Amino acid sequence: MIAPAQRLLLATAERAAATVRLLEDLELVEQMKAGVAAPVVAPLPLYVVVAGGELLSVHATPGEAEQYADPGTEIRPMTYRPGGGQS
Repeated sequence: MIAPAQRLLLATAERAAATVRLLEDLELVEQMKAGVAAPVVAPLPLYVVVAGGELLSVHATPGEAEQYADPGTEIRPMTYRPGGGQS
């Protein structure tokens, strides 16, 4: 069983950690607003339906892409170029 003093110490430590995380997040937001930092976000996986080199549609899952693919079309995962561009 945890003593009341230990419970209070634990709750205080958790609040302090949450405050530090919040301050770090706020600092990152301020840096982003100033153009100093950019968020690191992994690109979402997307799937494209193409026919003869022409883009027909873009989908979030391979199964969804299959629903829109006709015979003679190809489903490919969208690739990301270094630097943020997509192809």
